[in-house]
Formats: sequence, C-alpha cells, structure tokens
Amino acid sequence: MAEIIRKDAEDEEWKRRAREHEAQRREREDLERRKREAKERLRQMREDLAELRSKDAARKAREQQEQDAKERVCQQEEKARELKRRQERAAKEQLRRQREVEAERKSREAAEKAQEQLEKTAQERLKMLIIEEKLGFVRGHWAKMREAADKRDANATS
Repeated sequence: MAEIIRKDAEDEEWKRRAREHEAQRREREDLERRKREAKERLRQMREDLAELRSKDAARKAREQQEQDAKERVCQQEEKARELKRRQERAAKEQLRRQREVEAERKSREAAEKAQEQLEKTAQERLKMLIIEEKLGFVRGHWAKMREAADKRDANATS
C-alpha cells in the first residue's frame, strides 16, 4: 500500500509537473502569439504611417501644383493686362500721331489756300493797277487830244 500511495504521489507529482509544463507551454505560446500580434500591429502601424505620409506628400504636391497653377494664371492675367495696356498706349499714340499728321495737313492746306488767295488777290490788284494805268494813260491821252483839239479850235477861231 505504501507503494500505491507512493505511486499515487508520483502520479500526482507527474500530473502536477505535466500541468505546470502545459501551463508554461501555453504561456510561451501566448507570449509568442502576443509578440506576433504586436509585430503585426507594429507592421500595420508602420504601413499606415507610410500611407499617411504618402497621402500627405501627395496632398502637399497637389496643393503646390494648384498654387503654382494659380500663380501662373495670375502671371498670365497680369501679362495680358500689361499687353492690353501697351496696346492701348500704342493705339492712343498712333491716334495722336494721326491727328497730328491730319492737323499738319490741314494747316498746310490752309496755308496753301491762304497763299493762293493772296496770290489771286495780288494778281487781281495787279490787273486793276494795270487797268488803272492804262485808263490813266488813255485819259491822259484823251486829255492831251482834247487840249490839242481845244488849241486847234482856239487857233482856228482866232
């Protein structure tokens, strides 16, 4: 009986050790499982972080492209406004020059017309003077002829 008790005690000891061993094995497996899960969570977190960084970089790149595009549009609009201002200034300058040329032409025409009028007036005056001179000569001639006729009449009557 002592042997049965001893054997029972050994069996109990063996069962206890087996339970301890099983508990340790489960603990190791649990620890390994938690390590794997932690590694997986860490890997997933790294992937998520990398994805977030990638999305952030893409967002920043898009924002920069949009900003660059807005700046280009603003620059193009400013260039267009400047070109329009230059064209308007050039058009105004051309119009001013055309008006100057037209004013000079009209001034020249008016001066030529005035000169022609002066020449015409001078020619008419010259004609009048010539006519008056001829009339004066004719009158003088007629006066001399009358005087001569009067002298002849006076000589003939005397």
